[in-house]
Amino acid sequence: MEAAVFAYPGVGFSLVSTIRRSPDYLSRLSLVVSSARSSEIVAVDNYSEMVALMPDTEAKIEMLTQAKEECKHILLLEKLAGYVGFPICEVPGKSQWDAFRRHFHSSANKQNLAACLIIQHLMIESLAIGLYQVFASSANGDAGTQRMAASLLQDELRHLGVGVGQIQRLMREDSDRVHEALVWAHGKVMPGLFDVLDELCELLSVNGGLGCDTLVGHGGSVDLALLKLAPLNHYSLMLNQVGFERRVIDSLIAMASDRT
Repeated sequence: MEAAVFAYPGVGFSLVSTIRRSPDYLSRLSLVVSSARSSEIVAVDNYSEMVALMPDTEAKIEMLTQAKEECKHILLLEKLAGYVGFPICEVPGKSQWDAFRRHFHSSANKQNLAACLIIQHLMIESLAIGLYQVFASSANGDAGTQRMAASLLQDELRHLGVGVGQIQRLMREDSDRVHEALVWAHGKVMPGLFDVLDELCELLSVNGGLGCDTLVGHGGSVDLALLKLAPLNHYSLMLNQVGFERRVIDSLIAMASDRT
């Protein structure tokens, strides 16, 4: 049985070529993978730009490491597309992704490290982690994409852990400034992230959603509702983990929940 082996540090898995995926399923998978790839491209730029803002050599090296890992993610997603047989397409909300970069770049120019960390780790990563969590679930009947999503998810969670620690350090130095950065970044970025998710889910819902029961010998499905809820749930959890004030979290999540 012919298989493509995807090598990644600490991870090895294959996509068996005899699995038959319907054209309808592949068109939807193309949209999801292309959207994840867009988040990874923005992450590379963001992590690279944060290097100069880091307070010491160790932190600079960590940012460079994260940028390099996001580059590997892009290559893995492109390799998945090439092997399974779907194109990398024009993603929903390209103008929004460009806006995310502008807001991040503006924060970097102002030396506002808190805003940069919040935009990348708590917001953009929440979208990527939400997508990978949904596809890494055992409910996903496409074992190849499930395993790849699980491996990418582990990297993103490690990045997140580093980012949370950095934000907490800044909170100890000046909690008010970090809270101000959160409220500003939320207003600039989160509405756009929900616009991206809305458009993606609208495209995926054509003809009944992203069902994995189109794969011969596989069952299960990917719940479209989770593609919208998972990023918001993750974002809420991370705000709590960082230690932002409860009243601020409740206000921001209430605003965000109106969009789901």
